[in-house]
Amino acid sequence: MPAKPLARVTSPEALDRATGPRAKLELVVPKAWLAEGCALEVTAPKLLCCARCDGGGCDSCGRGGALRAPPRRAQRALQLSLPGDHTTAVQLRLVDPFADSEIEQLLVQVRPGTTTTPGVTRIEPALQLTPSPAAAWVKPLLRVALVLLAIVLLVMALTY
Repeated sequence: MPAKPLARVTSPEALDRATGPRAKLELVVPKAWLAEGCALEVTAPKLLCCARCDGGGCDSCGRGGALRAPPRRAQRALQLSLPGDHTTAVQLRLVDPFADSEIEQLLVQVRPGTTTTPGVTRIEPALQLTPSPAAAWVKPLLRVALVLLAIVLLVMALTY
């Protein structure tokens, strides 16, 4: 079985210019989840609102105002990571969120509220990486070590 790429690097401008179907999903979670950051498991509904026309009907959604997610519940399961340090709302853009689906991009808007949207479960706190004070000297030390290594290799190459 061929390996599936974990991610692809693309610019936001290229995503904005993409003309394929773009759906949106609005979620409500407790304010603390947005502030702390966490991982979520989300089961998307079968029909998602078209993000281009906001449900009004356009060429991208076939004038229906909605896009179909995969029929099986397991195929609509997503895992998201909220970055933390947000108190109002956050929007995530997922490229090709479902296998074998017409949806090219899914815009997930997450805002705080009193009740959590059905189908949303908190998995764990998001991993927050904070550099230790000692880590400030590691990068310059690595540069010095690489320069010294290059000099040693150059001297060795010239003497042989």
